[in-house]
Amino acid sequence: MGGRGKELINKSMMIDLIFDYWWQLEVLTKSEIRSHKSEVINDWLLND
Repeated sequence: MGGRGKELINKSMMIDLIFDYWWQLEVLTKSEIRSHKSEVINDWLLND
């Protein structure tokens, strides 16, 4: 159980880094990032 929580933290940190990078490249706006980020996190939670 503890291992899964740690893995989730690593995944969400990775998501943050990816989306921050995209935002810096002006690929996505902040609101797009927020909606995409929650979709990605929900997908990962459902697929575990």
